[in-house]
Order: sequence, then C-alpha cells, then structure tokens
Amino acid sequence: MALSNGVGYSAVNARRGNLASSFTAPGHTYSFSLNHRAGEGFVFTVRDTATNQTTTQAWGVFATSPGGTVAPTLAGLSPLSPFDAIQIQARSTIAGATTTFSNLVFASPALSVSGGNFSGGALHRNTTIGSNPRGTATQELLADVNLSGYSWTLSGTVNFQRAAGANGANNVSLTVNVRNVAGGAAIPVPEPAGALVAAMVLGASLSRRRRTA
Repeated sequence: MALSNGVGYSAVNARRGNLASSFTAPGHTYSFSLNHRAGEGFVFTVRDTATNQTTTQAWGVFATSPGGTVAPTLAGLSPLSPFDAIQIQARSTIAGATTTFSNLVFASPALSVSGGNFSGGALHRNTTIGSNPRGTATQELLADVNLSGYSWTLSGTVNFQRAAGANGANNVSLTVNVRNVAGGAAIPVPEPAGALVAAMVLGASLSRRRRTA
C-alpha cells in the first residue's frame, strides 16, 4: 500500500506500508478507506481482513493525529491543492491474477451524490470493459465543487490474487487518484447553502455487486 502525491512511489513521493508479501490463492482481502480532512490532508487506512492487521498512512498536518505514519509534505508538496474529481482504477494485467473490488462508497457530511453508482466485480487479464485497456476498469466521481474544501471518505473492499512469484505491484492493483478536471484553482467552494452536489460518472461498468453511494 502507498499514499502518493501523484508523481510516483519513490521514498520522497510516497508513504508506503506492507500488509502481505504474497497474494497467491485464495489471495488477500482488504477493507480500505481514503479519508480527506478539509484543510488538513489525506488519511489512507488498509486492513487485512484475515489477520486484522491495519496500516495507516497520512499526508498533511492534522489537528488530531490519525495514527500510523504521517508526512506533512511529500517531495515538498502539501495535499491542499484544489481538485474536483476522484478516479478509481482496478488493474489485473498478468496471467493467473484477479482483482476483485466491491462495496465502494463515497460519504460526506456536506456532499451528496446526485446520480449513478459505483461498480464492482472481478477483473482478469483478458477482461475488456468499454474503451478501457484489457484488464483495467476505471470509474470517476465528478463534482461541481472543489472537493478539497470538504471532508469526505471513499471506502471499499478489494481482493488480490496472483501466481506465486509473479510481479504485481503495478499489474495487480487498485488505485484512487484525485484530479482537477476543471484546471487551475478557480473551482468555487460554495457556502453551506449552495449547491453541494457531486455527480458520479462511470467510465466502466461491471455486472456484479453494484452498490449505490
């Protein structure tokens, strides 16, 4: 697991933690949450459901410590830049590997999802979904507000399986990226009485385990 500033997963660009050394059958199932604390930063928590081992990585400066490993900056960057989209990408691009994801939920005390739902399912090397590359499923939540101005949590469950000894760091994975689709820093943060609506758009659709957020 790693919490990165988007540049890469080097020692200076990411906070890293290990949960399991092998994902061979029946694999490992993890519950995870990416918590954004407005004005503070990101807290990424992953729990191995078999061992109950939990690892927390945080990026930012927090009034209340989130526990785990905390970095105020990554490669000199703070986590407070504006963004208006959350992208979720599952990958399983090597033979004998499977990435199964489910129960994806976006929750915020001040924002609501206006439509659509996250998808879940099992992804294999030859799975083809729309225009996605084989073995890849991408979906996004798009907002009409600056999401960095609000506290929210994206949570879910993922299971990884791969052949013994096979590389899987980038080929068997689930990543969550925040992006500024509108560009610049001009995305408005409305007052509480304003339009607090996030619209979810699916870039991929899988047939199993749908859940409305």
